[in-house]
Amino acid sequence: KTFKLISKLIKDTNIDFTKLYEKLYLRPVKESRFQGYFADNMIVTKNEIKSMIYGLAVGDAMGVPVEFTSRAKLEKEPVKEMLGNGSYPDIPHGVWSDDTSMTLCLMESMARTGKLDFADIMNNFVQWEEGDAFNATGVTFDIGRTCNAAIQRFVKGADPLACGGKTEGDNGNGALMRISPMALWLAVHPGADMD
Repeated sequence: KTFKLISKLIKDTNIDFTKLYEKLYLRPVKESRFQGYFADNMIVTKNEIKSMIYGLAVGDAMGVPVEFTSRAKLEKEPVKEMLGNGSYPDIPHGVWSDDTSMTLCLMESMARTGKLDFADIMNNFVQWEEGDAFNATGVTFDIGRTCNAAIQRFVKGADPLACGGKTEGDNGNGALMRISPMALWLAVHPGADMD
């Protein structure tokens, strides 16, 4: 089910993986593997980029029902298949969380604009938060307080690079779960100015 949902989302949001690949690597897609710019042994194909997103969505969907579950309970009852309900009783099995949705927001912007356009990325976050884009079911759920506050600051006119929180408590691990498209970008543009 998750594969079908993400395939539909990719189609609906027009994430053009060929365009993303070409803009990231500044060359046409070739069917064969090629050497990347970052290191002699870095090889990435369009399908590997797609696989990264599918892997994220599947892992995220498996974790949604057990979010906030203790490690001890998970050691006794490990997740071995897609589950439904759990932490979010109204969410069916196979649905990913804000982590995949925000990753898709970032990747779609990069594919469409060919650059890191922070205002465009934030506009995608706004569309997602409002529930009409980048989610699996048409219903947005599981928006953390920090992300919600940053998105609301942006909506009220804050500069995209200044709308995040500034305290230690604003630095959760969520960004690490959503950052995979940036790894692709920085591999090709090492030392790039992010402003």
